[in-house]
Amino acid sequence: MVEKNGQQGEKQDLELKRLKRIEKMIVVFAVLLAIAAFLLKKPSFRIFDVFAGGVVAFVYFYLLTKTMYGAFHNAADDKEEASFSPRMAIKISILSIVSVILTLGLLIPKICLPIGYLIGFSSMFISILADGVFTGMFVTLTPKQ
Repeated sequence: MVEKNGQQGEKQDLELKRLKRIEKMIVVFAVLLAIAAFLLKKPSFRIFDVFAGGVVAFVYFYLLTKTMYGAFHNAADDKEEASFSPRMAIKISILSIVSVILTLGLLIPKICLPIGYLIGFSSMFISILADGVFTGMFVTLTPKQ
């Protein structure tokens, strides 16, 4: 029984490290995309727009991670089955609505241009994809014995 709890704790630590790695990659990709926008000097692809999209993506992912990880981490400690509570659904809905309102608040008055903002926001999806490919290619491979 102690061994099983140790394995669960180790698995949770790996998941937390993975989520933190994705957060770092969001920042890195957002900065790289902002540098690309600076170097291209296109009027529809401004550095501020890309960086604003990257910041919104990072904050959204950070808060979503905190909400979801806290719910499942506590359930594993209590040896209960992880369930999707109405309170968590409300938190995630509010987080998503605030993200949409913030996005519309930046796009409608044309503070940010849509293409640059969406490219910056896509840093979240690029990071998740890159982490999945990295994990699939390198972590799951086992050496031949």
